[in-house]
Amino acid sequence: MRKFYSGLQLLVLILAGIFSSCSHREKKVKKVVAPLVAEFRDYWYPQGSEISSFALHQSKYGQLHHGEATLEYSLATYSRSRQLPVMKFDTANADHIRVMVLNSRKHFATGLFENSVASTTVIPEIMREGPFALKLVGTVHEREGLSWLQLNLDANKYNVQLRSFNANEGDINRVAMLCVTEDQLWCMIRTNPSALPVGKIQVIPGLTSMRLRQSVIKPVLAELTLTDALQSDIPTAIKTGAVLQHYKIEYPVDGRRLDIFFQKDFPFLIEGWKETYVDGQGSNSRKITTSAHRTQTIRSTNTGMIQMSNNDDSEEMISDSTETIQP
Repeated sequence: MRKFYSGLQLLVLILAGIFSSCSHREKKVKKVVAPLVAEFRDYWYPQGSEISSFALHQSKYGQLHHGEATLEYSLATYSRSRQLPVMKFDTANADHIRVMVLNSRKHFATGLFENSVASTTVIPEIMREGPFALKLVGTVHEREGLSWLQLNLDANKYNVQLRSFNANEGDINRVAMLCVTEDQLWCMIRTNPSALPVGKIQVIPGLTSMRLRQSVIKPVLAELTLTDALQSDIPTAIKTGAVLQHYKIEYPVDGRRLDIFFQKDFPFLIEGWKETYVDGQGSNSRKITTSAHRTQTIRSTNTGMIQMSNNDDSEEMISDSTETIQP
């Protein structure tokens, strides 16, 4: 009997040690996670917004054209039902949701003609609110005319609207299968890159990329990988001392590939990208790579404007005038 009680006491002591160790590990995990949340709120709240400028080499008609691009990130409050912004977030209103909004723009010339490409992507700030983009819009203004494409989340599908000057398209209304969109991945990089999807999944390609190539709007199989960026993979135009990650999206169906390079540490700034696909017609048709690299970033806070260098972590307070944003 004494042996039984001695063994029982020993078992209790062992279990107590295990639970104590688990509790200790949980505390350690919480200490690691909490600073990231604080960093996110300090960076983006209450009036946080950010604009990064990029030197662009854009493919069009089988040739590369010099231009510029911008990625504009900000937090906003949207109505779930109307999918439009509201002035103030009301915690008691179930229709209100905090979102990350990305406005992306590209400008480049092809001979005499100016080309303007723009898109807007809206995703929940906290992805547990829903893993899919709430709303996406892409527009392309080129020599042939203006076209725009919009996707609205509707329960288990996307409602798609296309308006185009192209004779083969015109006005189209249809639905698309609910799945991950390429455009939302650019937002997820900034909110929580560890949640980026990897593996072989169905993806709706980037809206402006589809518009430039006049592709059919539908999900296609893609293979996605996230790794630490190798120096041999990083474009030489990207000059930064930060450790980078490499997010690669490959579409076997048409050979298109998108490589995004972004800082591994918060705030996960995107340093540049490469997009390779077959472009042009007839004898000008060839596989060509569009590329961009960051030149500067300016963000606004409740204390003013901050300009961040493209090759180090230094910051400089500047005037809040829009004139301070360099092309």
